[in-house]
Amino acid sequence: GGLNLFHRPSYQLPLPAPAEKGDLSLLDQFLNINDDDKHLLIVLMLYSLGNPKIPITTFILLFLFGGMGSSKSYLARIIKGLTDPSIQSLQAFPGKLDDLTIAISGSLMSVFDNVRKITDPQSDHLCRACSHAFDAKRSLYTNAQQHILLLHGFVCITGIDSSLISQPDLIERTVAIELKKIPSDRRKSEQDMEAELNAVKSQIFRGMLDTMSEIFAALPYVTVDNPARMIDFQRYIAAYELVTEMPDGVLQAHYLDSLNRQMSDGILDDIVSRAIHDFINYRETFTGTSTALLAQLNDFADKDVTSSKYWPQTPVALGRRLKTIAPKLETAGIILEFTRGKERLISISVIV
Repeated sequence: GGLNLFHRPSYQLPLPAPAEKGDLSLLDQFLNINDDDKHLLIVLMLYSLGNPKIPITTFILLFLFGGMGSSKSYLARIIKGLTDPSIQSLQAFPGKLDDLTIAISGSLMSVFDNVRKITDPQSDHLCRACSHAFDAKRSLYTNAQQHILLLHGFVCITGIDSSLISQPDLIERTVAIELKKIPSDRRKSEQDMEAELNAVKSQIFRGMLDTMSEIFAALPYVTVDNPARMIDFQRYIAAYELVTEMPDGVLQAHYLDSLNRQMSDGILDDIVSRAIHDFINYRETFTGTSTALLAQLNDFADKDVTSSKYWPQTPVALGRRLKTIAPKLETAGIILEFTRGKERLISISVIV
């Protein structure tokens, strides 16, 4: 029994018919993002289209953010139409984890539009969706049989707040792209934009297939500079650099810089990360127990910070929080080490 790689649910629409000659550059006119992000977005689309939902595939989450009037939703619909067309191109972000599983399980690509908040459990769920997981529930309350759903796929989230995705584990699985506000003299109706897109969609899709074919041929011969967590995606970036004759490592560096910026932004938005950042840049080093560290942080931080409901009230809570934010702080040059002996010690230092 081989793997079933092709499945078309009733709500799925056909992919564009590829033109005789492709031209991927025709996509540029619909993208109000910087040039480096254009290339990164194209690689992500090709990576997602070219990898089936099998256990060895690790998907990347796409986060499109920008202010009102930046066409986030329209760009998400374009990407959906070129990778996984569906009657339901955009959907609301489910509040319940079971509903989130159902929304992701039935499609290659799921687009959650205008998301305002992602809780820690939802963030963990999205991490699992990138990595291939299953959710098992009882089929009926009257029996012990299980109904298993595959939690795996390409997820796109749109939102206004750039700090919407703040958990380090999810940041490492995310490509975040900022959209610029469209000037009033360049705005068009969605009907006009859709007509313009439909006129060139077949050529764009053929260009995607041609480029993806070249990437497949180049993958065995590329090397990755500074491997990060999502190394399979980085290999696609390296292959794209090769087939498009980009300077070696330029787009890979942009991807890593983007990840570091997201981590750094997360420090500013998390009160404990910000307190550790300011504290250790003042002191340079710290070694001691979580009890001693909490006492010193309480003395160092402002009263409105330590009285926040998000501030850890016990040494145990602080220790758990530090293990969560350690990857984020490392991108800002702050190293946390946890050692066990007679006492459990936390060492914090700044990379020189």
